[in-house]
Amino acid sequence: MSTHNSFIILIALCISFIFLSGYAQGETDITDLGGQITAQYYDSPSGEGIGKVIDNSVYTKYLTFHSSGWIQFKADSKAVVVKYTITSANDFPERDPKDWTLKGSNDGSNWTTLDFHSNEDFPSRFQKKEFSSTNSTEFIFYRLEMVNNSGGVLQLAELELWASSDGGSGTAPAAPSSLIAIATCGRQINLSWSDNSINESRFRIEQSRDGRTWSWSTTVGKNTTSYFNTGLSALTKYYYRVRAKNSYGNSGYSNITSATTTSDTPPETWQEHWSGHNQLLTCVYYNDDVAVPPITEGLQYEPFFPCITHDPDDNAKRGCYVRTLEKATQ
Repeated sequence: MSTHNSFIILIALCISFIFLSGYAQGETDITDLGGQITAQYYDSPSGEGIGKVIDNSVYTKYLTFHSSGWIQFKADSKAVVVKYTITSANDFPERDPKDWTLKGSNDGSNWTTLDFHSNEDFPSRFQKKEFSSTNSTEFIFYRLEMVNNSGGVLQLAELELWASSDGGSGTAPAAPSSLIAIATCGRQINLSWSDNSINESRFRIEQSRDGRTWSWSTTVGKNTTSYFNTGLSALTKYYYRVRAKNSYGNSGYSNITSATTTSDTPPETWQEHWSGHNQLLTCVYYNDDVAVPPITEGLQYEPFFPCITHDPDDNAKRGCYVRTLEKATQ
């Protein structure tokens, strides 16, 4: 390799490192740090309510049967939002936001315009577009007022509000470590990790199918060290990583770990992984549609359904595991 090419590569690596470090430590999505999301309209179909717009999944969405409307996020504490992202939903481009105004407020009544766009276009589905703001003021309320392309339906998949550090003496949290993944049944993987920080606000859990493209994520509260990832595909390998977040930025990532889900058919025995429950349970009933514990004279059972493999409305294969509690009293 020539000296010239080596020099170019070295510069590129240094620029990438500086950019990524500044991004991680200087900005954070405040919708991941706790708060309240509300909307002008609550006429969404089942499963497409306002909470879906900050659930960190591009495969869900918020939908309202209105051509225009606003959504509003109230943060747990004031923040200076310097950029934001909007992600288009899965179908019907005419429902995408076309014109919108981002506003900030500290009382929910008096609003300051932070950014405005008109005639925007989302050519692709699940497309994320980023927009900057020159805002330098802390607000606790942020409102996005939108008008769609055409028709009587408005929808979007995700809204992110990225805030800068306030320049104070605070620091980003330390990175979690010792991430472990355990496949407990056909459609569930349990995660656990070590919390090495004393100042995190949330943990962000990310999932991948190949260990490189991280297309799914969720957040859990501070001091949390476990998460049960349900509704997965059977006989599939999943990769995971975790990082901590607060208003000053993000930690580095934990180690990457993986686990492969098992067969849909429940095993004969199943080891509990719940807080306070560690028994080895036995599968006592199983069929393709429903799990119902059998009635055994003289015993009381506490039913468990850890291996439900689909939504309750589907014809899923399920196993019913039970824990014996005590002899029934007459």
